[in-house]
Amino acid sequence: MRHLVFNTLLFGFCFFTLSSPSFADQKEEICTSIEECQVLKDKVEQKIEDLQNNSQPLFIETDSTNEIMTNVEAVQYCKDKGGRLPSAREWAQYSKSQGAKGTLELSFVFNKLDGQAPPDYKLISAMNVDGSNEKFYYNNLGYSFVVSPNTTSYWYWSSSTHSNSSDGGYVFNESLGQLFYLSNAPHAALSVRCVSGL
Repeated sequence: MRHLVFNTLLFGFCFFTLSSPSFADQKEEICTSIEECQVLKDKVEQKIEDLQNNSQPLFIETDSTNEIMTNVEAVQYCKDKGGRLPSAREWAQYSKSQGAKGTLELSFVFNKLDGQAPPDYKLISAMNVDGSNEKFYYNNLGYSFVVSPNTTSYWYWSSSTHSNSSDGGYVFNESLGQLFYLSNAPHAALSVRCVSGL
């Protein structure tokens, strides 16, 4: 696995290091001017976006395919299984692994596209369980999923609420590969899939 390290020095230059467990595989690029550092910064931002888009959540195999439950029940269910509900971004990453275009970071849209996201990208404004706000653009175009005939519901909980409202949350439609905002979420009953980790 490759790790990205950004180092800033006080001597008028900075350098970026793409490192791996093998020191022989380490690559370092140094910039000495604003223009050169901007080029390297763009490379780093693209690398971060690639890593975010190409990673995907590690689902825990459970017997919950045909069960529907409230969000509170779903949170407890995953906790009992040693995991948690996937975040909105993790569902987007899963969708990307199934062929969807995936995500565009807010910084990329503002810095490279003059603040205008391409058509068919919609803004996801999520509040995660750790209190962090996460905004990104998402496009499910290209998503491909083989629907299981034994599944009762293709609507799944995420752990993310909307940044502006704790009463509603993001849910994922697995047959469409789409994220939706569900208002009044505490009263809904949906399917659940859990991911590993806390």
